[in-house]
This record gives sequence, structure tokens and C-alpha cells, in this order.
Amino acid sequence: MLSNFHPLIGSLASSSSSIVHASSESVLTHRSQFEVGFLCTGLGCSSIGGGAFTELGPFYPKGDDRGLRRNSMSWNRAFNLLFVESPAGVGWSYSNTTSDYDCGDDSTARDMFTFMLKWYEKFPEFKSRDLFLTRESYAGKKVE
Repeated sequence: MLSNFHPLIGSLASSSSSIVHASSESVLTHRSQFEVGFLCTGLGCSSIGGGAFTELGPFYPKGDDRGLRRNSMSWNRAFNLLFVESPAGVGWSYSNTTSDYDCGDDSTARDMFTFMLKWYEKFPEFKSRDLFLTRESYAGKKVE
């Protein structure tokens, strides 16, 4: 068996854009008290491709590019993880409105706030858990 937890990849849509997210429950217990949100933003900097699949997520691509292998050092050994592709145009997130791609720190922060409200609406079981945001690269500007 590849996993003993529940990974999820999906998207939450707003009026014109779709923000893609990936999450995985903690291996220790799917009822972990903590949720860790990981952001990695900047031009072409994917939280899922960069963070989830090459650094701290539960899986790495196999060397032959034909599947996944477990990451024995994944942060989901202790925490529930949430990776968010933000803003629209980063990673697999997209928009049907060209002006959504002309964004900055303020609009990205608003979009992330809207995303989190929708996340909690879709997954209310996480509302009572502490949320810790971590980031790398330019995403630090949005977590300050």
C-alpha cells in the first residue's frame, strides 16, 4: 500500500479563477491537532510541484518518472499539510479573466484569504485546529 493517510488534490473556484490545492493527513493520526499551510509563490514557483513533490510532501516522483515513492522525511509524519498554488497563474491554478494575472501582494493576500474561507467551508473539520503558515521564497512577503 502506498499510503496510510488520505492525500487530496482539488481546486476551489471563485468567480473567475480556480486555486489548486493539495493536502495530506498526518500519518500519525488523521486527527492531528495542527494544520500546516505551505506557500511557495513567485513567478512559476509551485507549492505542489516544488514543496509537495520535491521537499516536504509525502511523495517524491520516482527516478523513472513513472510513479511516486514515499518521502520518509515528509512533514505529514506529524502534521496535516496544505499546499496552495497561489496566485492564479502559479502552478496549476488558473483564471478565465486576463486581469487576474496582473496581481500583486495585496490581491494575492485577498485571494488567499478567500481561498481559506472556502477551504474551511468545504472542510469544516479543520476549523477547530491551529493553523501554522510556513513559506519559502517570495511567499514570505504574504505571511508576514
